[in-house]
Amino acid sequence: VRLVSVDGREPSAEELEDFSENRQEQESEDNSDFGIRDLIDEASLEFTHEDAEGAHFRFVPRFAIEGQPEPQKDLVGELVLDREDGFIRSLEVRSEGVFKPKFGIKLTKLRFGFRFQVLDDGTPAPEYVITEIKGRAYLLANFDEKVEIHYHSFGLQQPSDE
Repeated sequence: VRLVSVDGREPSAEELEDFSENRQEQESEDNSDFGIRDLIDEASLEFTHEDAEGAHFRFVPRFAIEGQPEPQKDLVGELVLDREDGFIRSLEVRSEGVFKPKFGIKLTKLRFGFRFQVLDDGTPAPEYVITEIKGRAYLLANFDEKVEIHYHSFGLQQPSDE
């Protein structure tokens, strides 16, 4: 995997270096075995409806705050499966009200998710990723952050000799 462009332009040397360092950090993280199946508490998976986009499900998310992954009752997850093409169209996890993941931390908003698109050749590819968090830590620090990444202009790249 290599960085080809940033906002339609060729990446700078610094951006290439940052990308390479981030990839190495991601590959070395211990939680790389945690996947989508681990996130979904299957006992809570509930079909809600089906439309042109696909089959919609709600679920209670599982993830480790401290220790083993456990269902998080203060959060709700939504999953859309594209039955025709057989892949996950989108997945979103969000808080419904105040969420207190640890002592001293109060989140008034937590949302993360991703969405996939189908390219002209039928290949699923990322469309966007979003992370949004708002709250307070230890009565001292307020935070309100949102990161939204949109992917577009996919094209076949020739492998490099690197």
